[in-house]
Amino acid sequence: MASMLNGALCFKYNTYNILRKNLWIIQIVDTKSNATIVQSFIQFGGVMITIREYWQEIERIFIESRDAGVLESSFLKELYRELSDENVQRLDEFMTALKQHPEFFFDYLKLQHGSIHFKDYSMFYCEAVTEAFATALEESSLWNPLFYRGAFQVLKLNVASTIPRNLGRAQIESLPLKMIDFCIEASKQMVLVPAGSFTMGGMFGDEEQTRSERPSHPVTLSRPFLIGKYPVTQILWMEVMIDNPSHYVGATKPVQNVSWFDCVEFCNKLSEQDGFTPAYRIERDGEQITEVHCDWEVDGYRLLTEAEWEYAARANSKYKYAGSTSPYDVAWFDRDWAAEVWGPTGDVPHPVGQKKPNDFGLYDMSGNVHEWVWDWFGKYAREAQTDPRGPDSPNEDNYRVQRGGCADYGPSLLRCSARWLGKPDKRHDFGGFRIMRRT
Repeated sequence: MASMLNGALCFKYNTYNILRKNLWIIQIVDTKSNATIVQSFIQFGGVMITIREYWQEIERIFIESRDAGVLESSFLKELYRELSDENVQRLDEFMTALKQHPEFFFDYLKLQHGSIHFKDYSMFYCEAVTEAFATALEESSLWNPLFYRGAFQVLKLNVASTIPRNLGRAQIESLPLKMIDFCIEASKQMVLVPAGSFTMGGMFGDEEQTRSERPSHPVTLSRPFLIGKYPVTQILWMEVMIDNPSHYVGATKPVQNVSWFDCVEFCNKLSEQDGFTPAYRIERDGEQITEVHCDWEVDGYRLLTEAEWEYAARANSKYKYAGSTSPYDVAWFDRDWAAEVWGPTGDVPHPVGQKKPNDFGLYDMSGNVHEWVWDWFGKYAREAQTDPRGPDSPNEDNYRVQRGGCADYGPSLLRCSARWLGKPDKRHDFGGFRIMRRT
């Protein structure tokens, strides 16, 4: 069946009896752009409703059951805390309780952009737990309409790409090989950032901005790019470079104590390992690096430019920090300062991915560790720029730029526009980096 809507939209529908789950797929096709919008409906109580409406119905059932005390939530929470690779024997008891009252699965899940995710990934990296959840949801008459709709398709993917919190203090050498491989793959997750334009530099009305953040100026990034979901972790660094220079050791903490030169060497070696063309041509005088040249057209890993970093941190928002107006939401930063205002936060590097991401899905863009970028430190131009890469030559002090602030600093340096600097051959305990590459 087809009909015209407003002279531009072609409406089509198909009914799929997927394992008798009564799933309806509605397709709306824009005949001008040939774009297709897909909306799915579930038959519930004789009425066709959307995925979100079905989710809200489950939420209603869950709230009623919880308030009626049909299942003791403290009992579930106690079992939930004990789920891990080392303690999966409690899994059967946990799942049995949930299967008897499947609406309580709601307490561990969330609906986001039409897909269902775990609320807390840190306890769900264990394969046995994720498999048990997926099986129980598929078998449940309450949940299987969403399961067959495909709303759970990203569940395992997201679990596999999320770094568990409890490995943050783990010594890499003590981890089993399977867990090492898991953490390396999770650490290498990339996020696609679209091309776009933004205003770079200090925001109007920001009293904490410094002279180096002015003047604010229009910048256009003409190409989309892939950026690391997290700062480079210690376990990924060791996979490529063997040694671990970090002072604050932990498998999924960001690598620290790396110079700008160390970072470009890492990028080239990781590119070679992954079959990409290295972005950097490195010149040396004996063991000492003297010059680094970047080929911007190849597909290998490299540092972000300062403009790419700020654009990714802002994520098309007006937030002061990368993902929030409050540094406490998104950053690990100086505990002594924070104790007076926000409560304890950090003051040492923490495992990546434990705070809220920004709107592009990037973690730790504010705080935790400084992130080296490509640019030499220099004054901003007032004119609009496209794909800027900073000054062509070093300043008189030979400084490269660092961004994002760190766990040892107060919130003023965590702002999206804040700039820091360092000599490219120097290392410090809170200096890390993030990688990117062309699509």
